Amino acid sequence: MKIGHKLTLGFVGLTLLMAGLGYFALRTSQTTLEDAIGKNSADLAEQILDKISRNIHTRVEEMQAFTTCELAQQYLPLSNAQFENMSDPNGYIAQIDRDWVNGAELPIISEITHNELAIELRSRQKFYQNKYGYPLVGEIFVTNRYGANVSQTGRTTDYYQADEDWWQIAKRYGLSLSDIKYDESSGIFSTEIAIRIDDANGNFIGVIKAAPNIKETVNIINEAKLAAEYKTTQLHLINKNSKIIYSTKGYGFFEDVNNQIIPICAGLDQPRHKCYLVGEKVDGKGILFAHAHSHGYKDFKGLGWTLVTETDTAEIFAPIVDLRNTMLLAGVVIMGLALLASSITYRSIVVPIAELQKATIQIASGNLDTNLTKSGFGEIGQLANSFQRMAQRLKKTIEDLSDEVDGRKNTEAKLRQNEQFLGNIFDSIQDGIGIMDKDLNIIKTNPWLEETHRDSMPLIGKKCFKAYHNRDSACPDCPCVKTLNTGKPQTMIIPNPCKGIKAGWIELSAFPLKDQNGNITGAIEYIKDVTERNRIENALRESEVRLKTIFDNIQTGIFIIDPDTHKIVYANPIAAHLTNASQEQLVGSICHKYVCPAEKGRCPVTDLGQEVDNAERILLTVKGEKRAIIKTVVTITLDGRKHLLESFVDVTEHKKAELALEKLNKDLEAAVQELSRSNIQLQDFVHIAAHDLKTPVRGIGTLADWIISDYGKRFDDQGRNQLNLLKARVLRIDKLINGMLQFSKLVINKEKKRQVDLNMMVSEIIYGMSPSDKIEIAVDSLPDITCEYEHLELVFHNLLTNAITFMDKPKGLIKVGCVEQGDFWKFYVRDNGPGIDQKYFDKIFKIFQTLTSKDEPETTGIGLAVVKKIIELYGGKIWVESQPGSGSTFFFTFHRHIEEPVYAKTKANTAC
Repeated sequence: MKIGHKLTLGFVGLTLLMAGLGYFALRTSQTTLEDAIGKNSADLAEQILDKISRNIHTRVEEMQAFTTCELAQQYLPLSNAQFENMSDPNGYIAQIDRDWVNGAELPIISEITHNELAIELRSRQKFYQNKYGYPLVGEIFVTNRYGANVSQTGRTTDYYQADEDWWQIAKRYGLSLSDIKYDESSGIFSTEIAIRIDDANGNFIGVIKAAPNIKETVNIINEAKLAAEYKTTQLHLINKNSKIIYSTKGYGFFEDVNNQIIPICAGLDQPRHKCYLVGEKVDGKGILFAHAHSHGYKDFKGLGWTLVTETDTAEIFAPIVDLRNTMLLAGVVIMGLALLASSITYRSIVVPIAELQKATIQIASGNLDTNLTKSGFGEIGQLANSFQRMAQRLKKTIEDLSDEVDGRKNTEAKLRQNEQFLGNIFDSIQDGIGIMDKDLNIIKTNPWLEETHRDSMPLIGKKCFKAYHNRDSACPDCPCVKTLNTGKPQTMIIPNPCKGIKAGWIELSAFPLKDQNGNITGAIEYIKDVTERNRIENALRESEVRLKTIFDNIQTGIFIIDPDTHKIVYANPIAAHLTNASQEQLVGSICHKYVCPAEKGRCPVTDLGQEVDNAERILLTVKGEKRAIIKTVVTITLDGRKHLLESFVDVTEHKKAELALEKLNKDLEAAVQELSRSNIQLQDFVHIAAHDLKTPVRGIGTLADWIISDYGKRFDDQGRNQLNLLKARVLRIDKLINGMLQFSKLVINKEKKRQVDLNMMVSEIIYGMSPSDKIEIAVDSLPDITCEYEHLELVFHNLLTNAITFMDKPKGLIKVGCVEQGDFWKFYVRDNGPGIDQKYFDKIFKIFQTLTSKDEPETTGIGLAVVKKIIELYGGKIWVESQPGSGSTFFFTFHRHIEEPVYAKTKANTAC
């Protein structure tokens, strides 16, 4: 190319360089703008997510505040107490839940949806709906600690909730917050908030669940869309499974758009909270994507949501595009001016350069002394001087070539050093290496091989079979021989045939040596000690033999099955017995011909891509008898491949025992029902008999009163004493009948149990008894306990009556108190009366047993028997400690477990 053309190209290149600088400035400006807008978009996404998180946190706080309200704290303990008093609360819940799920109209539904707590929940729903113009919370319901619904705003899909994951999480951790899902009960998309409810003492009493409407989150996103700087900005809220929660672009709920919305940034940005990038949509438009990951708010850790913004780059970079067009026009003008300048320059330097060209041709022909000083002026003259200096330097370079030859000699010396280095490596290898020519003559060995064959030294120049094995001819199976014949590497493992090598087993490997044309010129033989590897392989084979012995003798049926063909590759004797086939018949057969239920017709597990651990019950016919079998399938690795191992356990006898136990339980249940019926009949008989006895007894008493009133003066003292004695015995009989009725009716009615204030009860008993001024009764602070009020009232009334009745001291002292004793309260009633001899400690608690004359009407012998029965009904015990003349102390124990009362006084309801 001529220099004129080069100058022209130089000017053009300069112009292009300026254009490139302009383009670089544009790109820098665009990148800066893109970075600023991208960061702003990511910040916007983060702000929207923070607002959504704060909003969810507000709903959680509102529900947490509701758990401490008076209505929730009143209703849940009542419900828990009712279930506690049931004999089988789980069975009751299961029955209600089945009827509930099947759509039955149950009375309990109306009770749950119309009690005061349900009314309060609906009022909250209505308040938020009126405030926001749409149902803010789809449904709210409360369960007790058994998982049963207590109050709800509408009918839920089921009655029992404790089997739900959210219920268990709320109970364990206090809060369960699930991702967006469709709530079937309320018909809206919502999150699920479940919160544990505790009483004032921190005890778990239930769970409240609410379903906030997703529309609140949608409104936040729509407001942000309206306030966005760019019209093309679209917002997408995505859950942690890359499913759309809401999009301003019209995507549907839970639509999978992972390949359309920010596919690159989502994959690269896992460690960071937010990022942005410029991508390209399918239609070729440039899109700036930005997203942020939710990090929650305060103690709310977020739901793993991602907010993505997308904005058309055409709108963002419109100012940059205008600037680019302006600079492009300017570049075209500059290019034209550059071409004009290059043409003028070309004409001014062509002639001088032509003269310079002639001189340089002479220099090229070898005349290095050519004079170039008259070839031009100015810059051309300077160029000629430069060529002159170049010629002189070229002359000197030729002189320097001789020095280069000497340098190459030094290089050859270094190559020899490298060969020596490689030889050192060859000599240091701790396995045997020998190099043979085509005739099996040894041409090189390493020291290890020479050391192990000292008796055959020197090795080089000898035939390998003679030097190594002292043979007269080569072995046809020798790897070297096969390699020289085939041109391919050969390997074999054999017992050590060489006396000089200590190894028990060696691995011989041979590799061909070839020249540049591919012709075999010799072979390299490599000898390696594999004694330890061979020992491990033998141990593995022995282990397989032992495993087969175990399988053959184990009392469980075993199949090993090829997962590709489903054929049995091994069956032990027990498996053959259970399938009524021989081991020879089983091996090679399809497994489900013998061991799978007929209705399935295939193995339960065929996919080895997952971990296998399945069990099922099947029936097999063994010699005409149906046998119950439990089959278990697991994966094992055999010969480097996964196989199926099926085991079979005969549980027929166990199944028979289960059936027998089930029949025994049914018989026992029938006996219990019969006993209950007999007890009812006995109570009815006692009641009727007592009623029939009272009428004649009262008639006798009335007749005795008439005789004393009308004819008392006609009797002497003895006659009047006899009549008084008759009247006293009639009174005693009446008390005995009342005591028998009272004793027979002593059963626990769970619905009558409530929390009893013992201090108030004992005070009322003492007030009703009106003891004389000679008797002082002191009562320590007593606890509140849960029982039937009438039962404990009888206990304290009878014990205090006995203490007052038999007091023989001029100044009587009776003390009532209580102390803690493990899981029980230990109560006592102490007096300073006459005391009781130890031999009567057991007698006094038996019915109709007294220590005084039976003619005394106060002593029927039933009071302490009633006390003992009541205490034992509640799982406690009663005893007495006493000495004659030193008073008596009656002790009894009662469970400390205190529950909220079933029938509590109604308190004024206030909004909570």
